[in-house]
Amino acid sequence: MGSIPTALGLQKEVLEISGRKKKSADIVHVESGWLFDEQVRMEEKDLKAIEENIIESREAENERSKKHRLKGKLFWLFMEYFFESSNIPLKNFMGKIEKNIILRTLYKVNGEQKKAAEILGLKYTTLNEKIKKYRIRIQR
Repeated sequence: MGSIPTALGLQKEVLEISGRKKKSADIVHVESGWLFDEQVRMEEKDLKAIEENIIESREAENERSKKHRLKGKLFWLFMEYFFESSNIPLKNFMGKIEKNIILRTLYKVNGEQKKAAEILGLKYTTLNEKIKKYRIRIQR
């Protein structure tokens, strides 16, 4: 009898993890301290869907973790480069980085400024001002 609450809790937890809305049929009922076979059974497709959902969420978490580590490595690589070339004032250095990011983004979108502005999270007019500031020529 001691294992019944654990089984109930586990099934409820699995249902919550799977993202399914609980229905009365999904929750195991206890009658007189015994679980009936028909109450415990979950269809194989339900279990498969839950398993796939758990696997997908783990894969997504691993991908986020990889991206986070990569960003950290890139940041520290950037810092090392900056300190190695310490003769450059920060404003000039940041300007060079900004120009190169804009150039690369424009290249990726074949010179379409509206798409580039969207990707960079800038207003179109702001991007246009930066293009003029850095004397960027767009060839299509």
